[in-house]
Formats: sequence, structure tokens, C-alpha cells
Amino acid sequence: MDKFLKIAVTLWTLIFLVFATPEQSLTYRHPHQVLHDFKRLEYATSQLTDEHLNQVELIARILSPKNVLNKLLDKNLEISSLCFNQSLYGVESLLSGGTEGSWSLKMIDAWGKPGSGISTGNLAWLGDFDECQNIVSYYNSSYTSGSSFSLMPESFEGQYCSIQVKHLAVEPTIGACVPSGCTADGIKEVVKHLLRQVLDKKVTVEVKCQQNHRMLSTGALITLVIFGSMGLMCFVSSCYNHFYMEKHKPADKNVSASTNPLQEKSALGEFLMCFSLYTNGYKLLSTKQPPGSLKCLHGIRFLSMTWVILGHTLVFSFSSIGNFMVVGGWLKRWTFQVIMNATVSVDSFFVLSALLTSYLFLKQLEKKKTTPVKFFITVPIMYLHRYLRLTPAYGFMILYYTCLSLYMYSSPLKPVNTTAADPNCVTNWWGAIFYMNNFIESNKMCAGWGWYLSNDFQFFIVTPFVVYLMYITSIGGVVLSIAMVIGSTIAATSISVRDDLGLGLGGVRDPKHPPANAQQNQNMSDYYFPPWCRYQSFGVGVIFGFILWKCRGQLPISRVVNLCLWAVSGAIMLAILYGPFEIESGGRIATVAEAAIYNGWSRTAWSLALGYIILACCLGRGGWVNELLSWSGFVPLSRLTYCAYLVHPVIMTIASASNKNKIMWTDITFISMFAAYTFLAYAVAFPFSLMFEAPFMLIDKKYLTGKLSNSVK
Repeated sequence: MDKFLKIAVTLWTLIFLVFATPEQSLTYRHPHQVLHDFKRLEYATSQLTDEHLNQVELIARILSPKNVLNKLLDKNLEISSLCFNQSLYGVESLLSGGTEGSWSLKMIDAWGKPGSGISTGNLAWLGDFDECQNIVSYYNSSYTSGSSFSLMPESFEGQYCSIQVKHLAVEPTIGACVPSGCTADGIKEVVKHLLRQVLDKKVTVEVKCQQNHRMLSTGALITLVIFGSMGLMCFVSSCYNHFYMEKHKPADKNVSASTNPLQEKSALGEFLMCFSLYTNGYKLLSTKQPPGSLKCLHGIRFLSMTWVILGHTLVFSFSSIGNFMVVGGWLKRWTFQVIMNATVSVDSFFVLSALLTSYLFLKQLEKKKTTPVKFFITVPIMYLHRYLRLTPAYGFMILYYTCLSLYMYSSPLKPVNTTAADPNCVTNWWGAIFYMNNFIESNKMCAGWGWYLSNDFQFFIVTPFVVYLMYITSIGGVVLSIAMVIGSTIAATSISVRDDLGLGLGGVRDPKHPPANAQQNQNMSDYYFPPWCRYQSFGVGVIFGFILWKCRGQLPISRVVNLCLWAVSGAIMLAILYGPFEIESGGRIATVAEAAIYNGWSRTAWSLALGYIILACCLGRGGWVNELLSWSGFVPLSRLTYCAYLVHPVIMTIASASNKNKIMWTDITFISMFAAYTFLAYAVAFPFSLMFEAPFMLIDKKYLTGKLSNSVK
């Protein structure tokens, strides 16, 4: 075991050390940050005057292809000789006309030009990315003979660069198509020189140029080898599974399992079967559930996951929205509140995780009549099991996301000249793998959506001791749990007051001056991620797991009381989702007290309402709601939810980064993208689970914590 751990740690270290230092990334942005960006852009655009619009028009005219290409021929600027020669050849080819100049005409055509809708947020004039990247110059030896052109390669390509002018009331982005011999620094020098001639205000220019040809990095090659090896292992195991079953198929269909030769596999055969796609796929898609299972949890888990995907559809598509003012108007609809306050779906997962952990551990303690000595032996095994249950799939996802995902797209919206999609995973991978992501600054997290797993794992470390106290002294355990929930709620409330936070996800104290990115990151790190601010939902789940265990299958309340509790639970949920509408839609600004109460207590209230719904459904008091949530079709979808949670941000990142231009969003666009992302998340989660989750679950059960647990008598 020690040797295995040393090899694993060494392998992880080597993989992440082979990356070069990246320049550009696709780091995860959290919903709070995106909605604050919406408000900032909405306010900035609402303040546009004729002067601002004229300024934008002036910038577009000054940065026209004619002006930029001519300025590239200015020998007084620091332009490389290669860029100078290629630009001069392009200009001369364009003037010469005919077939020989068609490629230079395409270069002009691919250049971004201002479009309509500036006042609604269309400030990115990206041009034609593919046309630019596919341009190859025609080399005319007779034309260039005896001139400086003879110093050039026989041909060169078009190179796409994005130019953004910053520190203005509006910050336009223009797509430029220049010769491949030009550098981003050279283009930046030209643009700054042009703007200084017409703008009195000092501005900042950011230029990013795309590489036409990208070679696989060392990290990408290693990742391909690892993934290929896993695929080969699964293929071999599936073949073994199939042929072994055919060879040893019992002639008598009534043969008992105890005499079935399939039970007499070799040690190697047993290990190989852990990777069988056939066996694992059958288990994954089966709708059978063991007696006493909490069936309604499958439906809640799947629906909560679709809610997370709904919110992330907006978050991950923010950079590709061309009419953000129109989309920003959606924030003023009451129906949009289900997205504005979608973060409570995360609290639903905390409740589910805690309830299951508490309930199942209490049943195990009761069944084995666990003594304090057995308890302290069991706890480390529980920790190891939890780590091995979560980490393999999580690790493989991070590996793919960091090393390979950037080779899946090429787009003007996401310039990539790096060997890692997320540079944070080069330096802070350990925060994800060892479940400490939530203690790292939000803008430095590796695979930022993993903050939930870090909190969940940290809560799991504490839970066995709280649950064991419930087992030996019910009152003491429940009092401790309630105290921890109240303490966490007070911590969140206090931080909301201290930092003067706005109410809810997109709330801001001053609409004219929403928090800057640095302040958003700090707010997320102080309020949204820390375990002491997020424990209340998990703690409520622990308490309801205890109540469910204590009830022994019966809920001792009358029908009237049950209906009243259902009504109260529904009212609480509706109040949390739609209550802040006036404030979150910009109707008025929340007071410090209002924001603090909502930010501190809404998660606790949501968890209490959901906890009762689960309790009622599990104990036969859920009616048609329980029948819906317990539908057998949710079972395989529920099993895939963890992997869907891991892969859906990667899918969204690739899809968003693949857009070659901004998208004008409508309601139908949003709904279609949500439906597509949900389908793709589960479609990809299925093979991902078969290869990177199910095999390691079986290995853990057969050879590691499963054996260790059985040895504890």
C-alpha cells in the first residue's frame, strides 16, 4: 500500500511539473462574479452618451485595416523586419489586384468591423477568425526578385489578433488579421501610436495573437498515454469478461450461484473484472434498489444537478454573449429568480450528502454494536474510503481539463497560446486533490467548481464524531449539531455585515459601483467558500439523518400536521427563491440588516424545508411527490450525477470557447443550450464513470477498505 501511494504521488507530481508556465487560461468564474459583471456592464452601458458612441466610432475608424497595415510600414516604430516585409508585400499585393492579391484582400475582409447594437452591448467586432487563420500568401518570385521581399520565406500565413482598448467608458474589442511574422508587442506598439493621435485620455491596449499551429505539450502526451492505457485496460477486461462468460456459461439454466464456474475466477481475473465495461455498465444502468433504500433521494439528486447546470449555462456562456444588455434585462424578470438564487441547489447536495452519511453510519453502528474502540478503528477506514471514492474520477477530470481540453477549440473569444487550460492547476493542483480548494483564493483555484467537494470532504471528517455522539447520547449529539448549525449561520451573517455584502447572488450595495474583480474574489473567499460559512446545510442534513434513523420507518404525526409542514416547507422555499425579487431586480437597495439576514439564514431555512420533504417521502408521507421523486428512471441518472457534476463545466468551457463570434441570445437560445448541456453532461458522464469511477470503486471494495471493514469485528 505504501509503495502504491509513493508511486501515485510521484506520478501526479511529474504530470503537473511538465507544464510550461501559461499566459492565458480558462479559469472558472463563479455565479456571483458573473452577475456582478452583468450589473457593472449594464450600468456602464446605461450611462453611454453621444460622446461615448462617437469615441467608439472614432476608435473603430482609427484601427481600420488600412491604418494599422500602413503603420506597420513605419520604420520609426519598433516593428520586426519580418513583419515589415510581410506587411509591405501584403499592401503591394493588394494594390496589384488580380489573383495574386486575393489572399491580401481576404486579410482585409477577415478584419473586424463595427456592427449594430453597440448600445445593447455589442462591443466585440471579431471579424472572421477562420478566414484569417486559413490565409496563405502567394509568393511571386519575379515580383520580389532583387528586392527586400527575397529575404522572406516563400509564403506566410494570416495571424488572428484581438485588440482591446481599456480604461474607457466602453471597451471595444477588434479582431485584426495581420501577417504571421508580426508579434503581439509590435501590433500593440502600432495601436497605441494610432490612438495617441486622436485620444486625449490615457488608455491601455491589450493585444493577444493566436498561434496557427499548436503542438501537443508534454503534459498532453502523458495524459493521452494515461487515458489510452485506461481505455485499453477496459477493452481487455471487457473481452475477458465476455469470453470467460461464454466459455463457462452453465448448461443448466437453474444452476445455483454457488456452483457457477463464474465464481471461480483467478486473482488476475477478479482484478480484470473491475474494469469490465459490460459488468460496470449493467450495474450502472440497473434500476434495481436494495430493500430499505431511500428512493426519493435519486430524484432530488438528479433534479438538483439539472438546476446546477441551468445556472452554469449562463455563467460559462457570459464571454460569448453579444447582447448582454438584453440578457441583463432578464434579471428584472421574476421567473429569472430561479437562476439568480440557484446556489441553494448546492445546499441541497450538502443536505443529501450529510443525511445519507448520518443515516447509514447510525445503522452501521447499531448493527455492529460498535464500541468506542471499534469506532476509532473504523473512522480512518471511513476517511480512506471517502477519499478513494471521490478522488480517481476527480483527478482524471482535472488531468483532462488542464492538459487536453485546450486542444478541443480554437476561437477569437479564448486565445490560447499555452500548454495548460487552467494555470491554477499547474501550481495549485494539490488544493483540489487534497480537498483544500476552499482555502485558496477564488481566482487561484484549480477547477474552481471543486470547492464544493473540498467543503463536503472537510465536513465528512467531522461527521463520524458528531454521529457517534448521537448514537451514544441522543440529546448531546443533537444539541452539538444544532449549536454547529447556529454557529455557522451566525458566522455567515457576521461576515455579510462586516463586508457590507449585497443581498443574494447578484446583490450589490451600490449599483453604480459594483465590486471590482479583486473585491469579488475576496468576498467569495471570505463568505461563499469557507466551511464555517457553509456548514449549516450539512449540519441540518446530519440532524435529519438522525431523525430518520430514530423514526424506524414511521412518522408519528397526524395528517393535518404533515400537510401544514409541507405547506410551510414549500412557502420557505418559494420565499427564498422569489422573496428577494424587488431587490435583486434593481427595484431598491437592501439594507445591511436585510442582506445579512438573507445571506446568513436562507441556506439554513432552505435545508430545513428540504430536510422535512425528504423525511416525509422516506417515511411514506410524501404522496405523489414521493412517487415522482422515486421513479425508477432516476436511479441510473442519480448514479451518474457525480461524474456529470465533474465534467459539465469542462463541456461548457469547450463549447463556449469554440464560438467564433458573439451570440445574440434569446430565451430559446438559452433553453436550447441548457437542454444540450444537460444531455451532454450525462452522455459524457456515462463512459467517464465506466472508465474512471466504477473500476476504482470495485477495487476499493474488493482489495482496500472493503477488506479492512470486514476485518473489524
